[in-house]
Amino acid sequence: MALSKIWAAFIIISILVAGVRYAFVPADKEILGMMVTGKAGDTVKVGRAEVGRAEVGRAEVGRAPKTEGRQLSDGEGSMAAGAKTGYVVQKADGLIETCKNAVVLALGLIGIMALFMGLVSIAEEAGGVRLLARWTGPFFSK
Repeated sequence: MALSKIWAAFIIISILVAGVRYAFVPADKEILGMMVTGKAGDTVKVGRAEVGRAEVGRAEVGRAPKTEGRQLSDGEGSMAAGAKTGYVVQKADGLIETCKNAVVLALGLIGIMALFMGLVSIAEEAGGVRLLARWTGPFFSK
């Protein structure tokens, strides 16, 4: 019960922090979308400082743009049409990717569990479970 309350608190706090960042930090308008659909390793636009009258269109979320044959690293910006745009690499998966990974893990564990349940069922029919109980019984008694 306490663990479920802790996880609920983590979820509520993360949604509140994302909401505050969305409302008060102009560069974080994509934060809620990245929490849901983002993948670890994707690049996220973190800011734009315009120089003069030049404007830069909406940055792509996905792979980092290349500047002179190299990838941008954390916090590094690119100069495009007089504006500086910063990108960082997303460090965690979003909600959808995490759920997909959980389902894949559960399906893999179902196969392993079915194998061992079959082996224990065969051992039970053959009397192996009684033999194992006789051998380990002294360790579990006072």
